[in-house]
Amino acid sequence: MITKTQLANRAKHLGSTDIVALFGLHPKLNAYDIYLEKSGKLTEADQADDKWISRGNYMEPSLIMFAEELLGRIKTTKQEFSAANGLIVSHPDGQPVKIPSSTLEAKSVGPWANEKMIGDEGKIVTMPAAGCWGDENTDSVPHRVTFQAQVHILCTGAEVCYVPAYLPYREFVMFAILRNMAIIESILEEAHRFWEKNVKADTPPENILPALETIKRIKHRPEKVVPISSEVARVWDDARNSRLEAKAKEDLAETALRAAIGDADAGQFEGGMVVIQHISKKGFVMPAVKYTTPRMVKK
Repeated sequence: MITKTQLANRAKHLGSTDIVALFGLHPKLNAYDIYLEKSGKLTEADQADDKWISRGNYMEPSLIMFAEELLGRIKTTKQEFSAANGLIVSHPDGQPVKIPSSTLEAKSVGPWANEKMIGDEGKIVTMPAAGCWGDENTDSVPHRVTFQAQVHILCTGAEVCYVPAYLPYREFVMFAILRNMAIIESILEEAHRFWEKNVKADTPPENILPALETIKRIKHRPEKVVPISSEVARVWDDARNSRLEAKAKEDLAETALRAAIGDADAGQFEGGMVVIQHISKKGFVMPAVKYTTPRMVKK
């Protein structure tokens, strides 16, 4: 796990996850999100609410144990490695003691995860994660993992990055990624370009928007007012009104549905069934309408 001090220092450099986002390969973040963080415009994120981080923290010890069965003792450390005069920083998950010039990056994947991959003509495409992991003991991994591994290799001086992974329906699988100078040079070039053009110049990247979860964390200045496009405000207002109208219609339809079902647990109709599901939250039982397969039970 990354320490609190390392988290606080993230604004001063680019980590492997940041590099992945700059290349458009992060599932949730892009260069705009990274610009907001590095330029000090965001409040601190609540790491405890990030399910990805939680899963990784829980799974990492098991993945280290798996790696030790294949590679021998793994030295785990909170040590920080850097390159490009401290611009790029790496926090590998471990180092195989008996294998010189090696490092390690543990990964666990959820069953419904997607990956962003570099497709034809350099376009980014989204694919189910299961199809992005190839044969064991190869470097056939999602492109974000390839870039993270090359960051570790760049910063530690290693020649290979081992990737023990827990994959749905495949259990524990080992991969190995060798040093790739073409990718490393691309990482260095993009990192310097982004830092000079966006962070130092305090200029957001063009033609993209940050994630909604990120922009909600922006630090606001009390009583500051800025001019904005009327089109931006109108599009938001139209979308909001459409959502509220749709929600009102849904609530009315659910009321009629519940009235038809009454005190029963389900309502049956020609072609299917609607079930009232009771969900327990913090000691309270909250009945909720449940449709299955995917909206209703079909005969």
